[in-house]
Amino acid sequence: MSDYYDSLARLYDLEHRNFDADLLLYQNFGRRCGGPVFDVGCGSGRVPLALARTGFDVVGVYNSAAMLDLARARVREEGLSERVRLVHRDVCDLDWERRFPLAVFALNGFLHLLTARAQRAALLKIYRALL
Repeated sequence: MSDYYDSLARLYDLEHRNFDADLLLYQNFGRRCGGPVFDVGCGSGRVPLALARTGFDVVGVYNSAAMLDLARARVREEGLSERVRLVHRDVCDLDWERRFPLAVFALNGFLHLLTARAQRAALLKIYRALL
């Protein structure tokens, strides 16, 4: 899947960059649970940026280097590098020592895990990353 998004990275934001209908939900979850927030499938940085602007520290994970390059540029552009850490890794291969009170998997990201095996693996890794 990472090759697919590497090839689409420059086009992805045309559809998603200004989509914000879900951001208040994640910000409110953050207020309720606290941070840092674990953003699984952070893409080009839409959700981590919104959370960081609200004052949360965020760790975003994605498996496309090209998408993370976009996210890193946006994080730098907004001066939020102290709040946002971006990691190039597949959600099914996560192993964190750090624990999070909240994990988000925005929009339809979970649907990009195409097999039940990948979905179970991702859910287990996310579960283990939670407090």
